[in-house]
Amino acid sequence: MVVYVSIKRVQDISDDEALAAGIRQFYYGLDSYAQAHGEAAPVYAYGTEKLALGVMHSSPRLAFARLWDSIYLKRGYGWQANPWVWIVESSAKEPQKCNTT
Repeated sequence: MVVYVSIKRVQDISDDEALAAGIRQFYYGLDSYAQAHGEAAPVYAYGTEKLALGVMHSSPRLAFARLWDSIYLKRGYGWQANPWVWIVESSAKEPQKCNTT
């Protein structure tokens, strides 16, 4: 079910929106002490954990920019072109059934 529709420039995406669009947070190459004590700095990437190795970014927005270019750059709509995009938010909730009696 669609709950929100908007339009904006692709470069206006926030970190939260990039995470909602599928960018993932990882902690790689850190010792267990740093992870256990909250001293680990996260990195961000798209795709599976195996695909993400070696293609890490310091923010969700930067990872999204890389993903965007991998899909749209050859079509002339790369990150630097900053095209207008539709923002469509949906909900996984099932519609409530009406009682007709």
